[in-house]
Amino acid sequence: MNFTEAAKLKRFIQQNFDVILHIHDTCGGLFVSIDEPNDTVKEFILAFCRENGIPVTVSSDGTAFFPGDKEGVNTEEADRKQEKFFDPLEGADVDVVYVPAGKKSVAYVNKKQVGYCTYYEADGKWVIDHTVVEEIWQNKGIAGLLVQCIVMEARKKGIEVEAVCSYAIKWLQER
Repeated sequence: MNFTEAAKLKRFIQQNFDVILHIHDTCGGLFVSIDEPNDTVKEFILAFCRENGIPVTVSSDGTAFFPGDKEGVNTEEADRKQEKFFDPLEGADVDVVYVPAGKKSVAYVNKKQVGYCTYYEADGKWVIDHTVVEEIWQNKGIAGLLVQCIVMEARKKGIEVEAVCSYAIKWLQER
C-alpha cells in the first residue's frame, strides 16, 4: 500500500463510517490503524486491500493493518510492530505539575500540555471532578499521575480527598 492508496482509504472510511483511520509512515514501513475494533471497518479495509492486490496482515485485536509482501507477516510480528509504534511516551519527557491557583494538576509531554485534573473544595475536603488526557496519550499512565499529584498535595496539607470523576473514583479505590 502506498501513501496515496492509504489516504484514499482514510477519506472513504471517515466519510462512510465516521471512524478515523490513522496512517503511520515509519521506518518499518507504512501501516494503518483504527482506535478501537470495528468489524465492519475491518472487513472494508480487507476488501479494499484484496481489490487492490495488497496483501495485508491484521493485528490480533483487529485495530492495525500491515501491508506485507506476498507471504505477508504473521500476526505475532504485526502485534510487535503495533506495540512498537503505538507508544508515544517512549523516550518522552513527562512532567506533572501542581497548580494551586487553578486547583489542578497539569501533565506535559516534551513541554506540551497533554492533560489536566481539577478539584474543588467542599466541607474541608478536595473533591476531584475532572481528569482529562488527550486521546493519543490515554492509557499511558498519565491520568493516574495527574490524580496522584493532587492526592499527594492534599496529604501534605492533611486534607482528605474524594472524587466525583469516574476515573479518580476508580484510582482512589485501587489504593
